[in-house]
Amino acid sequence: MSFWLIPVTLISVLLILSLIRLNIPRNLSKEGLDDHESTLAYDRVSRWFFFDLIRFWVIRQLKRYPLRGKVVDAGCGPGYLTFAVAGKFPLTEITGIDLSQEMLELAIVKSSHTNLNSRVRFLKADVQQMPFQNCSIDFIISTLSLHHWTDPKQALEEFHRVLKPAGRLMIFDLRRDAPHILFYMVYLVQRFLVPTSIHRVNGGIGSFWSSYTPTEIKILLIASSFKHWEICRGWGWLYVHSKK
Repeated sequence: MSFWLIPVTLISVLLILSLIRLNIPRNLSKEGLDDHESTLAYDRVSRWFFFDLIRFWVIRQLKRYPLRGKVVDAGCGPGYLTFAVAGKFPLTEITGIDLSQEMLELAIVKSSHTNLNSRVRFLKADVQQMPFQNCSIDFIISTLSLHHWTDPKQALEEFHRVLKPAGRLMIFDLRRDAPHILFYMVYLVQRFLVPTSIHRVNGGIGSFWSSYTPTEIKILLIASSFKHWEICRGWGWLYVHSKK
């Protein structure tokens, strides 16, 4: 009898932790600033299966649309999603933008080893002041970047400005009210598996603390110039689909 009590108790605890969601205040100070070592570490970690899975989810969402024309990957990092989108959607020309010059240099090196050079480029740019003309972009993608933006309201206005009429925006990010079990799983991965430099800047758990809840994002969207939008809630993440 006592033998079965242990696994039953463990399963019950895990089930409860998977259902009860976090209730923590947003705190940007939990995540440190990237340096040279953490940038290189993020590049290595971005090749892990978990991030491949995220890119698979994002691509699957993008297949809802006839994706073509000029696309921007906002907060592209080392460019893995940028290349994945370019490979899956051959009628696109994609510009990856990021504030980190080091990240962009890593992406540019990767670009030189692909056959996508003619359709992919990278620029150092801020989402709050994008280097594109009004009504010039067909689609904007952003993954795991929203929680880094210092002024998300201004970023949304910039997206709206540069998108063509009927242009679309898709954002993927974590949600701060994720289940407790996901939070602890990320904590354990950060504590024992990721490179020390990422652990030092609290790269995984800090992203949860600085991310938004679906309600907070809804408030941002209501206040924006976007009138057509949808928030799709995942277990510990969410998608925003918007149309100009």
